[in-house]
Amino acid sequence: MAVHFSDGTKYEDLSKTKDVHGYHLLKCGQSYMELRMYAGFNLHTEHSIQAIWDELVKFSELIREYEQLTKSVKPGAKQWNFPKVHSHKHMVNDILEKGVTLNYSTKPNEKMHGPLKDMYQLRTNFKDVTEQQIDLHDEQMSENDGDDELEDEDSEVEQSRNVTLHGSRGKGGGVFTIEGIQALKADDPVFMGFRGHLSKFMEGQFEKYFDIIPEVDGQKVTFSSFHPKDKIQLHGLLKVDYENTVDWTTSTDYLRCSPEFYNHSRYDCLLIDITNCPFFTHLVMVFTCVIGGKEFPLALIHPFDQPVDAATEKLDDDLGFYRVHAQK
Repeated sequence: MAVHFSDGTKYEDLSKTKDVHGYHLLKCGQSYMELRMYAGFNLHTEHSIQAIWDELVKFSELIREYEQLTKSVKPGAKQWNFPKVHSHKHMVNDILEKGVTLNYSTKPNEKMHGPLKDMYQLRTNFKDVTEQQIDLHDEQMSENDGDDELEDEDSEVEQSRNVTLHGSRGKGGGVFTIEGIQALKADDPVFMGFRGHLSKFMEGQFEKYFDIIPEVDGQKVTFSSFHPKDKIQLHGLLKVDYENTVDWTTSTDYLRCSPEFYNHSRYDCLLIDITNCPFFTHLVMVFTCVIGGKEFPLALIHPFDQPVDAATEKLDDDLGFYRVHAQK
């Protein structure tokens, strides 16, 4: 292995080594990060509290095993009974008595210009930020004035699960014929037989969900297949509003599907929830087709649902990885 690096005036060869102690320390670090994740929740349920208890037991066992490993090599090795580790033992009881960890943290006041930092990180594109900061500040002030005028009242907010599509031709969108798409993507094997596959998919959907078949003059449309000249609308952005399962608030995700996003192509990945088992997938194209005057928003995806190497299962379980493999 002819790889070198310079450390001052010394040169050393890099080679793979197997370190049992280092691997076990990685397992401890992975469990610690799980505990930090649960501790940072803004809302807790019986499920999340039980998850903390389970992870705390696992973390304590891993630390005990690692301590024994290090002492077998170096009897005077570092002791693990220090506040940062010990504090986890009281974390669940503190949450049950005081609420989420934010309620008894000293960190909220240890910051400078918090609102400005949040606006910069969360609501700007990091370019020409001065004008954006001014606009966001004015928007915040107007919202505060409006809130002051509203009367307090109890109301139930219906959580929305809306999906909206956006994009122009330059951002990965535009109107194309089906044969035009196939010609444009002729070098991509994913689009081989695209029209036939799309027609077969829609036929299957109409057979499975009779109520979605469009009607013309009160009669259900008979669909056989798409014509090469039929047009579809491509979209470069998929905006999804959904109920967050962690804090029950409405959250928004922006999924890009564009060959040109800040001078680079961007096709996001997502986790699809189906009846049998959720799986990861890669967006290839987001589009809308029209049948009988009715629009059907669809997505062409490349799923990561193939079997993975069984030899890596132990590594994945120990370090909390989710290994996936895409279809060829």
